[in-house]
Amino acid sequence: STRRAIGLGSLNNELFSITYLVQEKVKTGRHLVNITASDDKGNYGFKNIDYTVNARPTLLKLKLDDSSFNPGTNVGFSVSLLDQAGDEMGQNVNVYLLNEKGDSVNNKVIKTGTSSSLLLSADAKPGSWKLRVDGLGLSDEASFNVKEYQNLGVGLDGSSLSVVNKGNVPFKGALNVEAGDLKSLANLKLKVGEGKDIDLKKLFPPGTYKVKVPSLERVFENVVIPKKEGLFNFGFGGITGNAVKNVGSSPVRTGGFFIALAVIFGVVVLFLLGKKRAGKFEIGGSDKKSSKTSASLS
Repeated sequence: STRRAIGLGSLNNELFSITYLVQEKVKTGRHLVNITASDDKGNYGFKNIDYTVNARPTLLKLKLDDSSFNPGTNVGFSVSLLDQAGDEMGQNVNVYLLNEKGDSVNNKVIKTGTSSSLLLSADAKPGSWKLRVDGLGLSDEASFNVKEYQNLGVGLDGSSLSVVNKGNVPFKGALNVEAGDLKSLANLKLKVGEGKDIDLKKLFPPGTYKVKVPSLERVFENVVIPKKEGLFNFGFGGITGNAVKNVGSSPVRTGGFFIALAVIFGVVVLFLLGKKRAGKFEIGGSDKKSSKTSASLS
């Protein structure tokens, strides 16, 4: 409590008024004023008057949980609002997530004196971002860094691996792929959000495998890698050199083998007949020319 004496001089049944100036940083809440009056003859009187000081929002503060965050994670923060005496207030305020260009990409309303978070998108570009809080005529902001983040997603589609760049920077490098005891590298160059299929037939021989992508900790069981399609792929291995190994294994494969031989034989015969006809035409033309020459000389 604070005591203050105010001298009014000599009064004789007169009305009077006093203006009491409330201190700038006075506490919010109920306050009591004690008024005591006395004269020179020993008479006195007193009166109690109470009044309430309302909270005045004075300072809005924003605090981040960290100085840098990965894309796809939550940016944690807390907001506090202080009144004229430096005491906490509870009011609703707006919080905005600003990207590297200063554009708002996410926002929410929270109550001061609490903690919350805003989600960074998975493709948030690396660089300096900000959180800003506005409310009650006050504002504050804090900067943080979005890290460069490489992240590949991979799935299986038949005998192909579907790879998508889910990071926030372009990816360029080799992806190690294993099929059983076999290992191979697939070279990739992907923009942010871009995808590509890796044809396992181009990396491994036909068969059924457990396919692994160690760097991404992905495993695919019982993946069937079929044979490559060849020019004469009638079920006996195409032109890959496996024809002898597979001939006679089934009626369908045997029939296919003879069909292929018939096609090759037909092509060769047509080629030879064409050359023979061309030769006859040239010989006949030479005889006619000789006979005309003899006639003119006689």
